[in-house]
Amino acid sequence: QIFHWPLILQKRFPIAAIEIIEQVGERFDIAEATIQQAQQNKPLIEYSDQVETLLVRNLHDESLLECVRNEEDKEFLFTGGGIVPSSLLSVTGSKFIHIHPGYLPDVRGADCLLYSILANGRPSASAFYMAPGIDTGDILLAQWLPELELPAIAEADLATHYRLAYSLVDPWVRAVVLRELLNQHSAFAALPGLPQNEADGTTYHFMHDKLRRMALDRLFSRS
Repeated sequence: QIFHWPLILQKRFPIAAIEIIEQVGERFDIAEATIQQAQQNKPLIEYSDQVETLLVRNLHDESLLECVRNEEDKEFLFTGGGIVPSSLLSVTGSKFIHIHPGYLPDVRGADCLLYSILANGRPSASAFYMAPGIDTGDILLAQWLPELELPAIAEADLATHYRLAYSLVDPWVRAVVLRELLNQHSAFAALPGLPQNEADGTTYHFMHDKLRRMALDRLFSRS
């Protein structure tokens, strides 16, 4: 499913999609070929030395908990959606790293790519250790990223611009911070984290359409 909208939107708006990819690549120092190749639905073994498949009902599945308990390496990169249950987070020695599209602790919660742009005019992202609560774990790296001025598409509605933002921008906002985290450390084990104060910052919720329009107008600002 994650390949659906990027491919559909690039077919519907090929010129605008190319401009978006070019600007994201230039501002974030990512090769355009890398962005294009990421849209291809290749098997995971293309990117990994070893792949193990585990069929689970959801993140609360007992077989997933048992798998995490039995892993020798306890540093996990969580790339899915949803809330990781405390049963997984509390496994002895385990650490779950997540890349959140917002500057922590200032920008927590949902739609944070757009809240970052609405509040500060540019995207941001943070790598952090997951903990119970919404984006409240120890911060490994938080960064404000370069401003983007993407082409507005006159014939595209609000939902389409939203899908463009989350198909062609959001993944690379996260990737930039993950890349920098990897550049700063030789391994994932025992990374130094900065504890958060839950009273700091703001936890945002999914945007109302009026706010979403304001944020997307700011992101897709080039006529």
